[in-house]
Amino acid sequence: CYIGVSAFHNQVLLTGTAANEALRKKAANLAAYTPSVEHVYNFIRVGPIPSHSSIIKDSWITTKIKSKIIAAAKMSPGSVKVVTDNSTVYLMGFVTPKEAEVATSTAQHTNGVKQVVRIFEYVTLSPRPPEE
Repeated sequence: CYIGVSAFHNQVLLTGTAANEALRKKAANLAAYTPSVEHVYNFIRVGPIPSHSSIIKDSWITTKIKSKIIAAAKMSPGSVKVVTDNSTVYLMGFVTPKEAEVATSTAQHTNGVKQVVRIFEYVTLSPRPPEE
């Protein structure tokens, strides 16, 4: 098995590959019964373990997207969690609708990305006074 576990504000994202459906379900059940976990997003695939080069490519995609999002939306690095698995990008976080669109567009327009999955919770902020 090659399973990734990412957490953001009581939500758990499971990605990667399991050898069979029973292991996929077992991982989701373990996550669901962990204290404080409110929701589990199970995107584990059943199949062979990815190659080393595929894992490195996913890490590089994540790095590119994180830096582009921070620059484009002027968001703090912890606002959006970016996870890439098998060229699918998962975006999690507390964001405004505008930040969600910037993050999503940035991910969609990054080389090597096949699909973008949004797992956002939306916040509304009062307008900031202009910076001088």
